[in-house]
Amino acid sequence: MSRGFAPRSSPKPFPPKRGDIWQVHLQLLPERRPSGRPRKEPPGSHPAIVVSENALNARGLAIVAFMASEDRDLEGTVFLASARGAGVDGYISPYHLHALDWEAAFVARVGTCPAEEFNEVVKRISYLIGFPRTDE
Repeated sequence: MSRGFAPRSSPKPFPPKRGDIWQVHLQLLPERRPSGRPRKEPPGSHPAIVVSENALNARGLAIVAFMASEDRDLEGTVFLASARGAGVDGYISPYHLHALDWEAAFVARVGTCPAEEFNEVVKRISYLIGFPRTDE
């Protein structure tokens, strides 16, 4: 069993693709943040968008950005209204990225993020990590 995740279920038929929206089970351990404050996120499954490249996903690891139902007033948050067709809408924060074993944590594929909104999410993540660098 992977630490912090639900028990490994039967293998998924294919790796997730960049831009897919999945229900992801993330059991947050410990219940408190390193600062000592309690976590706000409820345990269970939450929608997340896959931001990693397909080559990484094929190796069993995926980087996701979780969706929140409310805007936490963080700079760079993107609202995914167009994902409603998949039954999901919410705010993506480029600050909340997680690398996960997708076979253990991914529950069900919900849909695909529209290209325009996905590109905006990636642009904001790229800005935060300083890629591409313009000061060199």
